[in-house]
Amino acid sequence: MSTSNLSLYRILITEDHHFIRKTLREWLTKELPSAEILEVSNGEDALSFCQSRTPDLVLMDVHLPDMNGIEATEQLKSHFPALPVVILTVQEDGHYKDEAINAGADAYVIKHHMYTDLIPAIKGVLPSTEST
Repeated sequence: MSTSNLSLYRILITEDHHFIRKTLREWLTKELPSAEILEVSNGEDALSFCQSRTPDLVLMDVHLPDMNGIEATEQLKSHFPALPVVILTVQEDGHYKDEAINAGADAYVIKHHMYTDLIPAIKGVLPSTEST
């Protein structure tokens, strides 16, 4: 799948820190200019958003104010099992990664590796839009 095909998707950023959310949105907009980049600041809002307007992918932080990202991922996956969720976090501890994967996360990316690892992770979890 080429990066240009990723532009056809709707991506929901779930991140409580405004600056990180803004930085991520701006970077993804440059990388995927035709993608619809949406954002919420907590897990409850991610669940509500997905119930009304299901995105193609959710980027989920681990530490969120109302419920942590692992709990939110578990709930999202119980309602939308095919919805890809990529955890994007500062947590390098393998314990968090194990919990996230057990909750249904499709990929786990460390934020300080975002610029090298996020697009490949997204490519790896989204279905291809290429014609066969």
